[in-house]
Amino acid sequence: MKRYYLACAIIVVIAVLAGVTNTLIARPHVADRIAAQDLHELDTAITSYHAKYDKLPSELKSLELSVNLSSRLSNYDYSVAPSNSPSIRPLGKNGVRLMPEPVSEEQTFSLCATFKTDTTKQQPTYNKYDMFTPDYHKTGHQCFTDSVTMSLPAPL
Repeated sequence: MKRYYLACAIIVVIAVLAGVTNTLIARPHVADRIAAQDLHELDTAITSYHAKYDKLPSELKSLELSVNLSSRLSNYDYSVAPSNSPSIRPLGKNGVRLMPEPVSEEQTFSLCATFKTDTTKQQPTYNKYDMFTPDYHKTGHQCFTDSVTMSLPAPL
């Protein structure tokens, strides 16, 4: 009977040690998965903000986010690439301005996070050229870009 209890105790100790070890090993992957999910949510919120206001937000705090993500905003960097403003159309030969055409351009923004693991080896080939892929990242500070189409006023 003592052997039975001793064998059960050893099995329990091994199971606890395996669980603790597995938790410690998996923790960086879990943190990276949360960061990738947050970047996807931020990307969606930025796109929604653009659809509502026809401009990109100046900072992440102005987005409508979940409470959990709002508390983690300091973990992420956001920047907007400078855009080229439309040029004014010149006068024609008879002094009349040419009819303006509707103008639109892509506005690019970046979201950055720091990752502890490298998941680029898992990236499928069909998704390799997508701009915004935070699920597939290298170790360290990584930035991902996305873009929205801006409607600009027609030049005069």
